[in-house]
Amino acid sequence: MREKRILFTGMAIILFVSIGFGCNDLLTDANQDNSTLTPGELIYRDLQGTWSHDGKMIAYYSFGDSVKQSGLYIIDSTGEQIHFFNSAMQLPSWSNDDSKIAFTFMPSNQIYTIEVASRVLKQVTFSGRNYFPTWSIEDDYILHDCRDNSFAPFYHLRKTSIETGVFQVLLSLPDSGDIRSPHYYDDFSKVIYSRHGSYEGSSEVFIMDTLGNELKRLTRRSGFEYAPIMSPDNKMVLFTNAPTMNSNIVTAACILNLETNSLFELTEYNSEACDWSPDGQGILIADMRIDKGNLVVIDLAGNVLKEVTKPLKKL
Repeated sequence: MREKRILFTGMAIILFVSIGFGCNDLLTDANQDNSTLTPGELIYRDLQGTWSHDGKMIAYYSFGDSVKQSGLYIIDSTGEQIHFFNSAMQLPSWSNDDSKIAFTFMPSNQIYTIEVASRVLKQVTFSGRNYFPTWSIEDDYILHDCRDNSFAPFYHLRKTSIETGVFQVLLSLPDSGDIRSPHYYDDFSKVIYSRHGSYEGSSEVFIMDTLGNELKRLTRRSGFEYAPIMSPDNKMVLFTNAPTMNSNIVTAACILNLETNSLFELTEYNSEACDWSPDGQGILIADMRIDKGNLVVIDLAGNVLKEVTKPLKKL
């Protein structure tokens, strides 16, 4: 019997499934052709959505009662085509040319890349617990967070070569808590991330340059801000907040306007902030309400523009 644990650790839920997978299972599942599945057949909760850079595809993680159909999916912008990869692939991130996806393979907590067309896999990290991969401008390195007790008992940021697996520690602040969920922005000249301060009892959003210098704090609240992503015009920050300003909900997609320094919640229901559309006009969120569990696109006022995946068919 498999064990499921849900952790609120950014973006905003990572589902750990203990089902005895190994690398051979990953390779086998990744090469299965499940492209005949359609969104209407899915009865699982959809999370961790991320747009391809051309805006034509969305990769996301879906989980439910069946391990066989839980996993990493790609859906086109019309919602008419869907591809299944593997039940243990989570936290997808598109390469800049949209030909590959980086992800964390949860049983081993290591980062891999997969070629979307050929499904060829490559392991990138080999030690520690590695999450939230994001690609460098040349698609030759993966920036990610890592907890490796042989190095430090806290999460820190690493930049790991896809070709060699050699890593460089970009930022480590063991006296200040965990450094999580990095994401490049401003033409790859800066990094936005969340810092889980052990002394503050909260998680805040920070930015820095790509060398780990010029650290600047953007949020100052008592809540927990997870998985921040800068808007394409670098004027707003999208993130998930918990606990929220609304006592009736647990997590909410939020925006921080950097020009006005104003913060507002996009939804009045449980939701997870996922990604900006490439043009910055739409926001991809996971609707976390018990009768929903699907991905939707909303505008900057929180109005639903379209459903990307279908709501739950059963609970």
